[in-house]
Amino acid sequence: MAVYGNSIDLLRGLLGKPCNALLEAYDDAQLYGVKFSDSTHQIWRLEGVNQAAVLKLADLPRLRQQPFWQGAQTLFAWDLSADYSRLAGTYRFFAERAMLSVPNLLACCVADKGGKAVLLTDFVEGQTLDVQSVCAADCQQLARYLVAMHQLEQQGIGGLGASNCLSLSEFQQRIVQFLHQSERLQSMETDEKAELVDCGLSVKPLSLVPMVLDLRWDQFVRNPEGNLVLLDLDAALSAPLEMDWLMLEVILTASQIKIVILEYKQRVSMPSRADLQQVRMLYRALFCGIGLLGDQDWNWWRSLPPILDEIID
Repeated sequence: MAVYGNSIDLLRGLLGKPCNALLEAYDDAQLYGVKFSDSTHQIWRLEGVNQAAVLKLADLPRLRQQPFWQGAQTLFAWDLSADYSRLAGTYRFFAERAMLSVPNLLACCVADKGGKAVLLTDFVEGQTLDVQSVCAADCQQLARYLVAMHQLEQQGIGGLGASNCLSLSEFQQRIVQFLHQSERLQSMETDEKAELVDCGLSVKPLSLVPMVLDLRWDQFVRNPEGNLVLLDLDAALSAPLEMDWLMLEVILTASQIKIVILEYKQRVSMPSRADLQQVRMLYRALFCGIGLLGDQDWNWWRSLPPILDEIID
């Protein structure tokens, strides 16, 4: 990832009060190159005397316009732009319960003007992952993380630990609303959408568990000890267990998911093939609608192979 020159004064100008106070301990700021043209965040590395940190700067007005975050609000009542400070609770939740490490959260701040919000964490030394650099040990660590998360059954759907979590019936109604409103699903045949609406109204998750809705390998760093650190928790929420597995089905390769399942099944049982088949197309439609993997249309999503069907006993 590209890093640009020292821009501490530029960063101070972007933050404004009261978030500028977070920079007092640092005298150098470097902006990492943005990976995606529609990115809603800037990532800065800060350097001070014997300390380094990462500052994540959110553009809240732009965040509100992104299909992913609009979908998260419609489906899960998870409005990151309206309550960015809730991420502090998310980091505490994962730090206390996850099998994987997360960066130490130093501060969370919303600027008093300009629609900016800031998350400040310790800098984590290590190798950023991608699909090609992932090894078997990484997959085994991911499996142990899933085991830990999937045993933390939640009582509602939406923000982790939030007081306004959705009931199952509320979630069902939000699914139907999303299926009808999503621009990315307008090309869907009427009969097919009707089937998904019926599925959404009758969906009954095996359990509700913590998951990171947009989990990808590039959100991890492998530290010098070989342990994975999960860097991005913006989209962590409580959701159906089956949704987590069907999300993994489209972001992991077949060989990676085989290793994950082999490790996972040594500790807890998997959902059955029938459990996943029942909701696969429904959740893929939701993934398509929020643009989970980009701008792929519904025909692309519906044609993806059901990899888990071939692996689960």
